[in-house]
Amino acid sequence: MKISRECGIWETVAECEGCNGSGSRDQDYHVIDHDHGGYIGTRFADCSDCEGSGWRHLTEAEEEQLHALPCLQ
Repeated sequence: MKISRECGIWETVAECEGCNGSGSRDQDYHVIDHDHGGYIGTRFADCSDCEGSGWRHLTEAEEEQLHALPCLQ
């Protein structure tokens, strides 16, 4: 997918696999409960893999594969 973070400059990025491009997902957190020993709760929060953007930069291997593909015109 291509995004533009600055006017006229386009970057090729990949959709985040952690949140499927939504930018947020369920995350577990610890709840302290001294009477019952505590438990793990779930809340909807920004994706920790993409920091809430829904995309990630390509790895070097992915960039090499992208540049090896023939350009369709």
